[in-house]
Amino acid sequence: MEKLARSVKGYMRQELAKSIKSRQNLVVTNINKVSVTELQKLRGSLKKMSSDYMVVKNSIARLALKDCGLEDLSVWIDGSVGLTFSSADIVAISKALMDFKKAHEGFTIKGGMFDGKVVDFTGIEQISKLPSREALLAMIVTTMKSPITNFVFALKNTTSKLVYCINAIKAKKEGEVKNG
Repeated sequence: MEKLARSVKGYMRQELAKSIKSRQNLVVTNINKVSVTELQKLRGSLKKMSSDYMVVKNSIARLALKDCGLEDLSVWIDGSVGLTFSSADIVAISKALMDFKKAHEGFTIKGGMFDGKVVDFTGIEQISKLPSREALLAMIVTTMKSPITNFVFALKNTTSKLVYCINAIKAKKEGEVKNG
């Protein structure tokens, strides 16, 4: 029986290490006093963002992190631990986790790794306050479109002023012809 338990733990360690290596974003959370139902809701919302949430045994998490060369993250592995894996937009993931944290006082965000860089809770909180990827793209398009729009309005105003000027000259000449 002990051999079976060891082989199962070894398999879990390998699968966890594979999940960590296959995604560039990882967030370590603590899930004290959070119900399974609430965690299922979190999993569902993260799944929509191409992310996974997994509750893991601490010893297996530490070994998998060591296998991936991420021993620095092991300091956050204590208590009831949940891991979020993602290759998706880090801003959206951070916002989802911060919103869940606000709604559930037992849920804490310890830290993580975004694009290969270790980030603590403060860093994740700051990332969650950034605009989404779509909003940033909209800002860029608006900024790029702005000079063209201003040029079109400038041309429109110039031609409008020219038409007003010609109409004023025409009206003045018509007034001179009637008076003269």
